[in-house]
Amino acid sequence: MQVTLVAQDLSALGQLSMGIALPIFRAVNLPTITAPTTIYSTQTEEFGQPVVQDMQNWLKAAYLHWQTISDLTINNVLIGYIGHANMVGQIGSMVQQLQPQTILLDPVMGDQGALYPGFDQTYVTAMQALMLDATILTPNWTEAQLLTKQPIKLKPSDQDILQTLTILTTKNQAMRVIITGIERDNNVGVAYLEESTNELAFIWQKKVAGHFYGTGDAFSALLSMYLQRAKNLTIALEKTMAALAIVIAENNVSCVKERKYGLQIRQLLGYLANEEEV
Repeated sequence: MQVTLVAQDLSALGQLSMGIALPIFRAVNLPTITAPTTIYSTQTEEFGQPVVQDMQNWLKAAYLHWQTISDLTINNVLIGYIGHANMVGQIGSMVQQLQPQTILLDPVMGDQGALYPGFDQTYVTAMQALMLDATILTPNWTEAQLLTKQPIKLKPSDQDILQTLTILTTKNQAMRVIITGIERDNNVGVAYLEESTNELAFIWQKKVAGHFYGTGDAFSALLSMYLQRAKNLTIALEKTMAALAIVIAENNVSCVKERKYGLQIRQLLGYLANEEEV
């Protein structure tokens, strides 16, 4: 059996990260194998200090077990939030041994011009090494600047974005890079280099006010899924953004206080289950 390895954190309370990714793959009958990088009692915001379980030893033992299964092939990998530099290195070693067809890395480590609490340059350096194995990289604008060691600028011009995409692509020419969370006027979108022309391209949607926990996790899972079905980056991105708009619309009607519990995805799963394959 061919499966997608999903390596990211798992929150016992809060519908995000792995709690979002796994239902998305299951909705379209893409089998997964679960590699929790860290387990939290709750998501890391709004609920106080969560209880944290390091999964390095479990994952090492689980990976050895998976290798004994003769008819199991891990042909795609989705990597999200990892949590600490040692685990980043462990995931990197695993991926190098597996040599899957696609490795989508969402280098979750910062936003709004700063690293997330608890992260430092050691973590950035580990992520810079991991991205050398990726085939798809989906940083937000802050993470893209951290990965390229550029001075932090909150509002990028087209030239800033083009330069950053070029630097990242030069570091790994087998990797396609999509920078997420670019804001212009009342729109939010993604930026990438168009495959046939290598020119800067954007895909936009209307910005919805408010914070929706887990939308980044939904984006990376949707893109990983669509890339396995579409094989074309632009088509996969367009479909990902359309599906993400359904998620945001569904959650925009919920009470702001309820959003800390993560995303409601009933409408998304119905949409995916009934969508025709590309």
